[in-house]
Amino acid sequence: MRTMPRLTRAYRNARLLEIDSSSKIVIFSDSHRGDGSLADEFHKDRDIFEAALQHYLDEEFTLIEAGDNDELWEYSKFHHILKANPEVFQLIRQFHLKKRYIRIYGNHDMQLRDPQYVREHLYLRLNHVTGRAEPLLDGTKVEEAVLLRHKDTGQEILTVHGHQGDFPNDQAWRASMLTFRVFWRHLHALGIHSPSSPTRNSYRRHKVERNYVRWILEHGTALICGHTHRERFPMGDDAPLLQHRCVSVSRLHHRTGDRERHHQPGQLADYNGSQWLPACGAQDDGRATCPGGLRLASAARQAPPAGKVTGPVAADRAGVHAPEPRLSRSHSSASG
Repeated sequence: MRTMPRLTRAYRNARLLEIDSSSKIVIFSDSHRGDGSLADEFHKDRDIFEAALQHYLDEEFTLIEAGDNDELWEYSKFHHILKANPEVFQLIRQFHLKKRYIRIYGNHDMQLRDPQYVREHLYLRLNHVTGRAEPLLDGTKVEEAVLLRHKDTGQEILTVHGHQGDFPNDQAWRASMLTFRVFWRHLHALGIHSPSSPTRNSYRRHKVERNYVRWILEHGTALICGHTHRERFPMGDDAPLLQHRCVSVSRLHHRTGDRERHHQPGQLADYNGSQWLPACGAQDDGRATCPGGLRLASAARQAPPAGKVTGPVAADRAGVHAPEPRLSRSHSSASG
């Protein structure tokens, strides 16, 4: 299978999350949490990540982790990742306890699609002080996709990791994982990355993104994904494709009104009921900064004009009630 049928399958089997104008959602992907070693690219931004989690926990957001949040290609022992990031997982557990946590698997944490693996590695964690196993994310069901559907308009936004149909990262993921464990992991410690990855290969990245856009235009459903590590927020007549970047030390400068702030571009995105916002960034001293003026319109409002796209997106753009989805679906439901 390639991207189009893979995304369609993900849509049909997606977990349904109904939203309205009061919903608050934050989406993280491509964190690539590691074991704290030199090859662990998450470690240097862990403090910012924790500050962002605390902010969204306090503000009562629903947290969606959209794949590749744990780096299981390079690190085969999940308990090493848990041990290296205790505060992060404690914060995630707080979302889970409040029933505001949803997990999607990606290619680098594909093992999480196996319910038995999830039970063995996410349900419990070892307390290294007491030596006892304690609940972590007990009862969690890891999804391939989440479908956000507005209760009033019926507009839908599909959220996936974005590896669907990308052959070395989907169908051949086990072979790719092996090369990372025996070869690329050690080069990552020196700052050298695989040139075949869509995050480094512009030809493959653009090919993946073109396939996303084709699916959007054929099915009239907006799409949120990660995978390519390239930020993208639709503007004007762009197709409603939102991509968020991985946690990174890179920064963009944004001027909002008479204030300047540093922002990690697209690293996080949140929905506050009517608009999508790039979320937390960092100040010069490394302290986290969270939303306060920098806004981007939602995927719905940035969709191409009606006539260019059919289905729920175009209907919402035209200001009418969206029709029933054009694809038949079988999904689990969850409240937000």
